[in-house]
Amino acid sequence: MMKLAAFAAALSLSLPAAAGGISSATLFQNRCAECHGKDGKTPTAKGRALGAPSLTARAHEVSEVERILAEGKGKMAPLRMKLSDEQITAVADYVITRL
Repeated sequence: MMKLAAFAAALSLSLPAAAGGISSATLFQNRCAECHGKDGKTPTAKGRALGAPSLTARAHEVSEVERILAEGKGKMAPLRMKLSDEQITAVADYVITRL
């Protein structure tokens, strides 16, 4: 258990923090992985039912991903009321640079 806690602490130090001290990876896992999958490559059953794409198969600009996150797209609900502008930017950057 202590090894897991030490690993989690080390991992959190290596990830950039977004607004409120929450890492962009944590924001992605909390808001996006339910449909797009933990790796962003493999949509979950729920995501497939909603038509969620693999996030790594597309070439997007950060500004386009920010717009999609804020306004929603297709059956994806907008996150503008759930995430701050800074958090939306952090998640968009994570999708572009880390997935």
